[in-house]
Amino acid sequence: MIAQIIKWEFIQRVKSKLFLFTAIVIPLFILAAMILPSLLLSSESTKSTLIGLVDQSSGIGNDFVAQLTQDYRLKSGEPEFSVQIEEDPEPLKQALLNKDIDAYVVIPDSILDTGLASLYVRSASNFKTTDALRRSLNKVVLNRRLQKYHLDPEVVKEVTSRVQLRSYQLSGEGEANESNEMVDFFIPFISMMILYMTILFSSQILLRSVIEERSSRMIEILLSSVTPSQLMNGKILGLGLLGLTQLFFYLGVGYVVALYNGIESIRPQFLLTMFLFFVSGFLFYAAIFAALGSIFDSEQEAQQISGMVSLVMVVPIVLSTYFITNPTAIATRILTFLPPITPFLIVLRSGTSSIDLWEQIVAFVLMLLSIWGVMKISGKVFQTSILMYGKRVTLPEILRWIRA
Repeated sequence: MIAQIIKWEFIQRVKSKLFLFTAIVIPLFILAAMILPSLLLSSESTKSTLIGLVDQSSGIGNDFVAQLTQDYRLKSGEPEFSVQIEEDPEPLKQALLNKDIDAYVVIPDSILDTGLASLYVRSASNFKTTDALRRSLNKVVLNRRLQKYHLDPEVVKEVTSRVQLRSYQLSGEGEANESNEMVDFFIPFISMMILYMTILFSSQILLRSVIEERSSRMIEILLSSVTPSQLMNGKILGLGLLGLTQLFFYLGVGYVVALYNGIESIRPQFLLTMFLFFVSGFLFYAAIFAALGSIFDSEQEAQQISGMVSLVMVVPIVLSTYFITNPTAIATRILTFLPPITPFLIVLRSGTSSIDLWEQIVAFVLMLLSIWGVMKISGKVFQTSILMYGKRVTLPEILRWIRA
């Protein structure tokens, strides 16, 4: 009978518009938001950008045009920028207002001393053009200053070249792998957020499902065929499968994003850790939300308490920067073994490869023991309160049910 409850809960919820929106539409939207801007920025224009130039200096403008032509070219080999040179800025100002040019630069005679020039643009958000003009003009001014002091630009470039410090992370077997600071920060954080979203989403659906069936008295029909324990376990497992489906879809989208950004290897051990601690984290919170659903007659009444439970899950997110930058600190290690936030911290620390295997094993065993305790307590509350209507349950009553 439990199998039928699991199947019914899964099929009913997986076909819902809410699940389709949160599990498919939102990840695809995030995927598009992350990939499309970079694709558009990296795509080259097929025609030259026309800019204006007013050179009030002693020939720096000509060097600027030559440098710009050398630095930026289209795929066809043509210069990316065409330059219209004027002695007076007024014609260029009018051309900019008429949208005949995209920008114009005024190079003053004092540029070598002050390092200041003026750029007039039609759109301040055209970062690509602004950056290109700034880079080329900066090169020209730098070379002119070096010539002023009879310094060879190539020698100065060699002397001032920065040292590159490559970062390598040693695995438990002593293997050195090149690390990326941005990847080392965002992969654990995003993985924890995925875990948080799937656990919270599935648990909230469970809470809503129990409350709806109580308020519609459908629960009485169900309990004529199964025991309260079977009903609660069936609902938890059915919605657990729903959460796993959502988790796999999120991970699939995350994998596509990782490949697009050049992150080709995600450790299988990390994926296994995510799976195990999603299951344990969901079972832990699902039992709590199932018990809450059996106590309250409406979702509005349950919101305050369920919000407090959800707030506990937010703690690792709020403190994630500290945990990622201090993965082996005493506070981080101790909080790793606190069951309500264990799944999130384990995933966070596993993503940074800063957690020992024994810590993961101990944390998982503690989660199993916590699940057993929470399921037992929630089972008693669920069994006693599921058919109680019109009476506000008090904390002393709940404690009495647990002790019974």
